[in-house]
Amino acid sequence: MRNLQRFHVYHWLLAGLFVLAYLSGDDAGLGHAWLGYGLLLLLLFRLATVLTGSRGFPRLRPAAGAATGGWSAAIWGKGLIWSMLLAFVLLLVTGVLMVDNAAVVDAGLQLVLPVAMATSISQLLAGWPQWDAAQWHEQIASLSLVLIALHIGWLLCFRLPMVRWMLGLASQGKAAPDQAAGHALPQPVPYRLTVSRLRPETADTLSIELALPAALQPLFCFQPGQFVSIGVEVDGACLWRCYSITSQPGESTLSITVKRVPGGKVSGYLHDAMQVGMTLLVLPPAGSFRPRSPDADLLLLAGGSGITPLYAILRHALQQGSGRVRLVYVSQQSDSVIFGPALAALQARYPDRLSLTLHLSASQGRLQAAGLTALLADGCHGEVLLCGPEGLLQLAQSCLMQLGVPASAIQQERFGPAAAPLADGGNAVSAQITLHGKQHAILLTRGSTLLNALEGQGVQPPSHCRAGVCGTCRCKVSHGRVSMQNNQVLTAEEVASGWALACQAEPLDSTLHVSFDEPVPAARAPTAVIRSVAWGKNKV
Repeated sequence: MRNLQRFHVYHWLLAGLFVLAYLSGDDAGLGHAWLGYGLLLLLLFRLATVLTGSRGFPRLRPAAGAATGGWSAAIWGKGLIWSMLLAFVLLLVTGVLMVDNAAVVDAGLQLVLPVAMATSISQLLAGWPQWDAAQWHEQIASLSLVLIALHIGWLLCFRLPMVRWMLGLASQGKAAPDQAAGHALPQPVPYRLTVSRLRPETADTLSIELALPAALQPLFCFQPGQFVSIGVEVDGACLWRCYSITSQPGESTLSITVKRVPGGKVSGYLHDAMQVGMTLLVLPPAGSFRPRSPDADLLLLAGGSGITPLYAILRHALQQGSGRVRLVYVSQQSDSVIFGPALAALQARYPDRLSLTLHLSASQGRLQAAGLTALLADGCHGEVLLCGPEGLLQLAQSCLMQLGVPASAIQQERFGPAAAPLADGGNAVSAQITLHGKQHAILLTRGSTLLNALEGQGVQPPSHCRAGVCGTCRCKVSHGRVSMQNNQVLTAEEVASGWALACQAEPLDSTLHVSFDEPVPAARAPTAVIRSVAWGKNKV
């Protein structure tokens, strides 16, 4: 069962048992007593999740380092939770001491077991003390009901997103009702998260752990394979880049892994200047690069730092799913393998479910079509997820086609600079760009985004998240067609009328006419959430 579902099921089971026990309290019969036993088992199970650190369950203490307002709200919330737990314990203790437990257990077990067996089991409880605590039991039950009402009120005031999720009104990965209906969507707002740990993975790769205050955990719920947009101030400008999440859902920290790129301002800053206790601007998780089923067999192909989203997917599939996972990891040399020790540990822990092949180009040579086809053949019957540089992904797609893998089973996520236009123009797209009243003629290739192509040829349109979630780079395509990998801003009607996001738009036709100067309705204009933002030009 997925992490985010565990507390969901536990929450409703606890609430349901308490309501039934409360309503059946007047007759104090056999059913009421057994409902009490059920509540006792649930509380013992919750205690076990605390002692074992199980994922998917909220912590029972406020998160350290929370902001002042969030800290105060968290203290009140955790105080109410602890008060309810204490009331439940007293309620169950008084209830157990009120009844003849041996007789109750004997009567209940006789409904499902032979009489002799039920009697022998119930005799284990013979001699338990009894105490006339009916009045205390009733008063504590009423107090518990008051505490529950206060907790519900606190949730509605401070944790409304969590309430919507618990009621099944919010679902990640699906379009919101307003988006489907064509209404304006709220613009994402960045939050400042504190760096709690820095962990080098290789000489040029760094994992950064960010503390998640309890107040923000519902907003930063994610699925393995998704990413966050990180904002840093470099040379007076706020530059934004996207990094895959490498932690697991339900954890109290959010981790990203950053590979240093020569000349990259953001990756260089994160490697050289970042220290524990500093803060980063972070947008909530986004992206649709993830398995469709948690129990599917997976074929994963990673190139270089493309391992980062696949590492999160792999861990989650092994720990929470039931399918087999085949990982082919292409790296330059052994000391550049990211998550090497962790991958080896996973292979040792799941020898029957995880198959790992590491190809080192420096010692084994550049991977060719025949070699890659042989590596992918074992495991290509399930879902396929690819992440790496453009050249590797193109080669992999060709190999998978030869193996008969349908395109619908393949998902891919690219990184690195867009491929240069071909000299003969066979794969080149000609685009006429209007920006700030000036005309620009550029060339780009199919598979590269409009934003990458513009920046690569010296044209700097407005951009922010580079993830299809903020709407800053929206533009109007008046001639030609584009496709978008991720769009959480534009409505279906806007896309149909030619609007696109330059950071996600890839050309489908050989010529494009695009304008960044088209007027945007006031209700749909991107929200300026940070006044000091200056649009950065350099890519990592």
